[in-house]
Amino acid sequence: MFYLSWINGEVVIKNVNDCFTETGTIGISEDIAVIAGIGGRVSSICINEGCYVEAGQVIAELDARELINEKNAHMQSMVSWESQKRDALKQENREKRKLQAELDSTRLELTRLNTQKELKQRDWENAQTLYAGQALAQNDLENARQAQEAASLAVQNAEIQIAFLENQLADSFSAEG
Repeated sequence: MFYLSWINGEVVIKNVNDCFTETGTIGISEDIAVIAGIGGRVSSICINEGCYVEAGQVIAELDARELINEKNAHMQSMVSWESQKRDALKQENREKRKLQAELDSTRLELTRLNTQKELKQRDWENAQTLYAGQALAQNDLENARQAQEAASLAVQNAEIQIAFLENQLADSFSAEG
């Protein structure tokens, strides 16, 4: 009869000269935990039960399909998230450009309205002079006053609109930081 023994890193075959019979339990002197770094389904076991293994030796292989599918799903979600983020930034930039265009347009309109206000102010002043000299009817004087007030209100409204648009633009830029 013979047995296999592990001596200095080699398997050695030895003969058994003495035989004896005993009742008992054979076990190992130290339990070692084997922990996989990732979870998954075992596709193959690379060792036989009871054989000796060395540190770093592959004892089982996981099914790579599950890992690949999981990785692909994760990558797809990252691509989707990046795409949504990019689309949101594009939309935000479109809205900022639209606000800036509206602000620029309103500033131009304010320039036109200020010119109109100055003209209506001169008309009002001329109407007062003419009315004082009895060369203008009271109804015409009242029309000149109302036109001057309407021009002033239009300027104020444009100034309010500009302040509102400037605040919206400032808020949109401060939200980035």
